[in-house]
Amino acid sequence: MADLSKFTAEERTLIASIPYRVGVWVSNVDDNTGSKIDEREESKAMEAAISGLAKQNKAPFAAAVMQGVEQNKSSWPSWASVADEGKFLAEVETALNLCKEKAGDKALAQYKQTIWRMGMVVAQAYGEQIDPDNEMHFNRLFEWMGSLGGGANLGKNPENISDAEKAALNKLRTVLKG
Repeated sequence: MADLSKFTAEERTLIASIPYRVGVWVSNVDDNTGSKIDEREESKAMEAAISGLAKQNKAPFAAAVMQGVEQNKSSWPSWASVADEGKFLAEVETALNLCKEKAGDKALAQYKQTIWRMGMVVAQAYGEQIDPDNEMHFNRLFEWMGSLGGGANLGKNPENISDAEKAALNKLRTVLKG
């Protein structure tokens, strides 16, 4: 288990909130106002990803962070108010800098991978572009969960996500690669 005691309580809260908030942010970029199906599917995918990442042992720092996310479920409603995109992305950058400074490059890589994967799993949870009945996308979550030990793939976005989600993920990728 990774040691998060190097961080202040405020820093731990920021670091834990970012993966959750990324999921909410990606979910909100193209809300389908005619239906709540996308929100339900994205919420289920996010909870499954949080739980899976919290239990993994291949990336101990990321697991510790995600355990923090899971343990602070009562904070999720307040974390969900992502607010201004520019401010949010600046907070992502702040969290990345804190991880690098206090936990090192290996922990930072794990954290970046976790943030990216949270964004991707939410984007893929409900296929706005392809498969409008959403028959296949939630099943891909479990395939993804099995690949948690690999490096973060900050490459191209899959085709089953909307243009708005792609744009959001491109902004996130820029911050993560920064």
